[in-house]
Amino acid sequence: MNNYDKTLFGEHEERIEAFEAELAGGRLVRLGDFLPDHHHPDYVATLQELVRIKMEHRFASGGTASLEEYRADFPELFDDPEVLAPLAWEEFRLRRQARQAVEPAEYADRYGVSTSDWPSGGNMDKLTGPEPEPLSAGETLLDFLIIGQLGRGAFSRVYLARQKSLANRLVVLKLSSARLPEADRLARLQHTNIVPIYSVHQSGAATVLCMPYFGATTLKHVIDALPHRPEPASTGNELISTVTALDSKTLTSFNLPRRTVTEPVLNGTESSANAAETPRAISPLAGLDHEHASLWIVRQMTEGLCQAHARGILHRDLKPANVLLTEDGQPMILDFNLSFEQNSASTQEMLVGGTLPYMSPEQISSIETLREVDARSDIFSLGVILFELLTGTLPFSAKGTDLKSMIEDRWSCVLDLRNIHRHISIDTESIVRHCLAPAPESRYQSAVALIEDLDRQLHNLPLLHAANRSWRQRSLKWVRRHPRITSASGILTLSLAAVVASMAMWMNMERRFRISQAQQWFGEYSDRLPQVKSEAFVTALGDVPTDTVIVELNQMLERYHARTRSDWMQTSEVIDLRADQRQELMQSIAELKSLLAFVEEKQSGNTAHGNSSTMLPDAAALADADWTSYQAALTAVMKHEFNTAEQSLRLLVQRHPDNFAEAFLCGLALRGKLNPEQAEDLFSACIALKPEATQPWYQRGICRLAIKDFSGAAEDFSRVLEIEPNYTNALVSRALAYRDLENLTPALEDLNLAILRQFPETRVYFIRAEIHQRLGNVAAAEQDRQTGLNLIPQDARSWVARGLQKLTLDPAAALEDFQSAQQVNPNSQDAFRNMAMVLSEHLSRPDDSLKVLNEAIGVHPLDAYLWSGRAVLHARAGRRDAALHDVAEALKLSNEPLLVYQVACVYALTSKIVAEDKQEAMSLLASSFRANANIARLAWTDKDMDPIREDIEFKRLVSASEILAPKKAAVATE
Repeated sequence: MNNYDKTLFGEHEERIEAFEAELAGGRLVRLGDFLPDHHHPDYVATLQELVRIKMEHRFASGGTASLEEYRADFPELFDDPEVLAPLAWEEFRLRRQARQAVEPAEYADRYGVSTSDWPSGGNMDKLTGPEPEPLSAGETLLDFLIIGQLGRGAFSRVYLARQKSLANRLVVLKLSSARLPEADRLARLQHTNIVPIYSVHQSGAATVLCMPYFGATTLKHVIDALPHRPEPASTGNELISTVTALDSKTLTSFNLPRRTVTEPVLNGTESSANAAETPRAISPLAGLDHEHASLWIVRQMTEGLCQAHARGILHRDLKPANVLLTEDGQPMILDFNLSFEQNSASTQEMLVGGTLPYMSPEQISSIETLREVDARSDIFSLGVILFELLTGTLPFSAKGTDLKSMIEDRWSCVLDLRNIHRHISIDTESIVRHCLAPAPESRYQSAVALIEDLDRQLHNLPLLHAANRSWRQRSLKWVRRHPRITSASGILTLSLAAVVASMAMWMNMERRFRISQAQQWFGEYSDRLPQVKSEAFVTALGDVPTDTVIVELNQMLERYHARTRSDWMQTSEVIDLRADQRQELMQSIAELKSLLAFVEEKQSGNTAHGNSSTMLPDAAALADADWTSYQAALTAVMKHEFNTAEQSLRLLVQRHPDNFAEAFLCGLALRGKLNPEQAEDLFSACIALKPEATQPWYQRGICRLAIKDFSGAAEDFSRVLEIEPNYTNALVSRALAYRDLENLTPALEDLNLAILRQFPETRVYFIRAEIHQRLGNVAAAEQDRQTGLNLIPQDARSWVARGLQKLTLDPAAALEDFQSAQQVNPNSQDAFRNMAMVLSEHLSRPDDSLKVLNEAIGVHPLDAYLWSGRAVLHARAGRRDAALHDVAEALKLSNEPLLVYQVACVYALTSKIVAEDKQEAMSLLASSFRANANIARLAWTDKDMDPIREDIEFKRLVSASEILAPKKAAVATE
C-alpha cells in the first residue's frame, strides 16, 4: 500500500463496512464471509479489525466477549504478539468500560503481552448502551412523524422526521440509548458552522436529539463524488452542484419534493433549466478554484471549532463524514458525541474515541495510555481533511493496522501534496504540513492561528505561522495584490524573473512591501477595533453571550501574536509602524487584554460583580493622564460603579470628542445609571464617528425603547440589520418595538425569522406567544408557551421569562428559574427583582426577600425600584426609619409614576406608626395618579393600602382618577 491509499484498509474497506452493517441489522454473521483470501497480504489486518468490531458490538448490546472465542478458528491472531496486543487491549478496555473488575495482570498472564503502561485500578463509566430499536416510516415518536432513516452509528440511529406541532417542519432526530454529552455541549455552542440542537427529549430508555434539517450531504459524500483528476479542475461551482444533486437525491428517496435551494451563478447565467422556478443566489464558493474552495471550507470549519475550543470543548472525531454541507456549501460540524470537555472530572470524558485515519499521533497513543489530548489534536484532524479535500486521498498509509505502525508512519511520512497535484501552491502545502506536524508543539497552537493563515492565503498575503517557503510564491502574492504594477498599461511592468535576479531590487521592494503590509494590517485592525471593543463592553456587562466575543478578542490579539508571544512588539508588523501607531497599538492591546480578562471571568463565574483581579496588564508601560483615567473608568463600568465612571468619562469625552471608545463607554455608564435620555445622545455621537459599527445603533435603540420612542427604536434596529443581517438580537428587539407600536404582523415576522436563525434566547417563544395571543392565534400562542417552558434556557433573560410564565401556578418553580438567571448573570437586575418579589408576595418569606434586596442594592445602587422594594419590606415589618431612608434614596434616583406609587405604599404602611404619614401617602398617590391615571386601578386591591383604604379621601381620590383614566386615553388617541 502506498502513501495515498484512499482508506485505511484499502480495497477491503467495503468488506468491513458491510460487516458492520450486517451486525447493526441484528443478523448472524460469520467473520470468514467477509475476509479476503487467506494468502492476501491484508488478511490478518482485516481479520484483526473484524474481531475488534465484533467484540465492541457484543459489549454494546449488553453482552460480553473474549478473544478466546476466536483461538480455534483463527490461530494466526495468537501467533504474533504485535497482532495480539491491540486486540487484548481492546477486550480489556471494553470490559473496564462495562464496569467489570479486571486488571492488566490478567492479560499479561493469559496472553503474554506487555501491559506495563495499561491503567490499573478503578472502573470506567459506562458510556454506551444497546442500540435503539429501529423505527419505520410513518411511525410516530413523541411529537415527530418518522419519514425514514438517514444513517446509523454504533450506538445510535438518525432519522428524518417532521415535527407536527411546529408546522410539520423537517427535522433530524438522533436516538441513542446512552446519555449524550453532545446535547449539553451543543446547547452551549451557537455558531454558523456547528449544527445546533432544537431540543432534547427522553423516550423510554432512548435520548432523542432534535436538530434542524440542513440536508443529508456530508463532506465525505462530496469527496467521494467529485472527480480527482491529476489537474485540480473541479471548482467551487462543481462542489455546490454536487451538494445540490446529492441533497435532491436524498429527498427524492423519501418521496419528498426538492426544496428551494441556493445554488451558484455560473458565468452570469443560472445553472439549471428550471431556473425560473427556483431562486438563485451566489454561494461564497462560486467562482473559486479547487484549491481556494478547499481552503475556504476548512476555514469555515475552523471558525466553528474556534468557538468550541474557546469553551474548552474538543471534538476528537473530526472527519468528512462529520461535516454537513448546506445547500450553498457552508460546512457545519456535527456529531460532538465523542467531544471532550477539558478540565472535566468525569471518568467517561476520558474515554478515547475518534477515527484512526484522522487521528493525531498523540490521540492514537491515548488509546492505550488514556492520556488527554488538547486542541492541537483537532487541528491535526483538520489538516487530514484539508489534504483529502485537495487530493482526494488520505495522507498516511496504514502499514499494518497496529497502533505503533500508524504512529510511526505519522512521524516518518514526507507529505508532498504537489507530487499529487502540481498546481497546489507551495504555501497551501505549507499550511497542510504545519497542521500535520507530528509533534503538537510544531503545529498551529490554536484554531485562531490556523484561521489567520487560511485567511492570508485566501487573500494573497504572506503566512504568519506556517513557513513562507518560496520567495517566488511571496512575489506572486504581492503581484496579485498590486495588479496595476504588472499591467501592460502601467508605468512600470515588473518581471518576476527580474525580481528574482536582482537581489538589491528585491530587498528594497521587500522592505516597501513590509511597510505597506504593516500599514494595511494596522488599518484593518483599527477599522475592526471599535466594533470588537463595543461588543466586549456590553458582553462584560452581561448583555450578550460571551463565546463569540471571546473568539473575536482572541483573534484581534493574535493578529499581532499578543496572546502567545511575549515579544510581539518586536515583530515586523509592529516595528514597521510609525511611532504614534505603535503607541496606539500597544494601548489597544492592553485594553483588549483587560476586556478579555473581564469576559473570561464572567464566563467562568469567578467574579460575581466584575471585581477582576487581572486588570490593566500593560498600563504601566503606557501611562499618561488620560489613558490612566480611561482605564480607571473602564474598571468602574465593569464593576457597575456607574457614577464614578460617568464623572471621569464626561471629562474625557469633552477633551477627546472624536474618541469612539470613550463616548461609547460613557453611554453605557449612563444607561447603567438608568438615564437612557442622556445615554441616547452619547450613542448618537458614536454613530456619527463610526456609522458602520452595529453596537451604537443597537444600544441607541435599546435606550429609545426605554424612553418609549418605539418608532425611533425600530429605525435603529432596522439600521443594525442593514449592516449585519444575521444579528438576531436586533430582530427580536425590533419585534418588541413593533409590538409596542401595535404593528403586530411585522413583529411576528421578525420573531419567526429570529427563531428560524436559531436565536439562542428561549424567551423569544414567550414573546411570540404574546404576539399570537394578541392576534387571536390562541393555539399558536399556547404551543409557543409550551415550547418555551420545555426548553432549557442558556441566558439570564430567558430564565426570568420562563419563571414569569410559571409564577401563577408554581411560584416555587418560578423562584428556581429566577435563581438560575442570577447564577448565569450575577448582575441581572431582573433576576434580583423577581426573586425578591416571589419570595415576599408569593412564598411569604419576607426575610429571604430582604436578603436578596440587600445583595441587589450592593450590585445596583442606582436602581430606584430596588430601594423602594426594600422600603416596602421594612415598612411591612414596622421598621419606619429604615423604610423612610430607602424611600429617600429611591426618590433621588427616579420620579417615575410607578415608583412614586410604591413610595406612597410605604407611607400608607407607616401611617400605622405615625398618623401624619397618611397625608404624605395621599399626596404621593395624587402625584402618581396625575402622571398615570391607570395606576389608580392598582390601589383598590393592593394590600399595602389597607391602613388608609377606608379613609374617605382615599376613596374619593382613587375613584376620581379611575374616571379620568379613559378620558386621558381618549385624548392621547386623538
